[in-house]
Amino acid sequence: MNTNDGLTGQTPLLNLDNAVTKAANGDSICFLPGTHLMPYVTVVASFHGAPIFDKNKALTIYSLDPYNTILDSSGYTSAVRDGNCIMAQNSATIIRNLNIVYQPHKPSYNYSNAVFNLCAGKVMNCNFRIIGTNAYKSYTYQQNAAFIFQNNNFNFADPAPIADYTATAHKNINNILPKLPSAGTSAYYLLRQALDSDLTSVASDAKNLGDPTILNSDGSRSHKGVWGGIYGDNWVSTNQLWISGEDTSIPPGTTIPIITYSVNDGYPNTTLNITETINGTTTRLIANAQRDPYTYTAVITQDTWWRLQGSATLTITVDNGGFSLTRTIEFGRLVNGLDIQTIPPRQTTNMARSVKLTLQGQYNKADVSIEVANNGLDDSPTWENLPDIDNEYTFANQSKTADNWAITARIRINGNSRAALTSVIFESKIIV
Repeated sequence: MNTNDGLTGQTPLLNLDNAVTKAANGDSICFLPGTHLMPYVTVVASFHGAPIFDKNKALTIYSLDPYNTILDSSGYTSAVRDGNCIMAQNSATIIRNLNIVYQPHKPSYNYSNAVFNLCAGKVMNCNFRIIGTNAYKSYTYQQNAAFIFQNNNFNFADPAPIADYTATAHKNINNILPKLPSAGTSAYYLLRQALDSDLTSVASDAKNLGDPTILNSDGSRSHKGVWGGIYGDNWVSTNQLWISGEDTSIPPGTTIPIITYSVNDGYPNTTLNITETINGTTTRLIANAQRDPYTYTAVITQDTWWRLQGSATLTITVDNGGFSLTRTIEFGRLVNGLDIQTIPPRQTTNMARSVKLTLQGQYNKADVSIEVANNGLDDSPTWENLPDIDNEYTFANQSKTADNWAITARIRINGNSRAALTSVIFESKIIV
């Protein structure tokens, strides 16, 4: 049994079906490099099966290294009537940057072996290699006219004969296809068999600009590239930036919150830069940031925390030179008073008769309250209010339960103040 949580590259889930089951709307599922064997998942009992199925959740399914990440379903068969490759039923699902191997094995009907069936999401920057000799198959077969499916920057290698390229309400944009779909809309595509060299062409490759072999719907020459490689969504200019987590509000507390995050954009050749701000003031700049699964911890210094008035807004912005994305996190310090520091007990040879504290740092006496104890090693010290910070205080307590005497203090600063203490100095007089 796979017991990993699937939240980092070090604790991956066993397969896509496990990940989709665990995922919620808006989550991303990333394939690690390697060859992933993709058994069929039953989508609709007795009817539909596919190795890639979003379970009607709004997901992003992708890889960071598509050249070395292969999804191979060729050794499997569907246990139900249909054996399609992808069923992305949620209109917000995006499947991108994948190398997929598919072997049709259900030749009875178009919908039984369509590469895509019941798809409403989007597939982009994927390379498909169809293998086998099954001559009666369909590229896309939408059995539900309500599904509107879109392929962007798509590479289709299909050496076997093609019987049907039906694509109801289908959109093909910037694709290499061996045959024009008989339905739907298409633009800026190249009608030929995809080549191995197409897989390694770069996004900035200008060889397709104005290429007369590229068919536009109005008969003009294309002024867009067609493929541009698996990383072609750099060229398509889609914003794939990602910051883990979500915009949120953390309840005010008495300690500095620990806020961690990871960043990515799905492109291996871009440079990510991170800017952290608190209430509009930049607190950290990270150039050439590391990608997920590396985790950053947002910087909230003790000085910032002590000076904080009420709530604050942390913003984390990542950019890759073309796009930017910001995560916003609200946090706060309790405004009804805050235990800034409990001074560790300082053992004394005998009972302390009196004590005087000197506070160093920035503070207003009216915002600071102090309690002191001369039996600081007891399980429940006898706390006494220090009425005047500037003057010596005589303890009322003369008992202890611990083996030794010790003086200690705890300091509370009004949550609306701007106090920032740097140190506390004890002066005490001991009973001899």
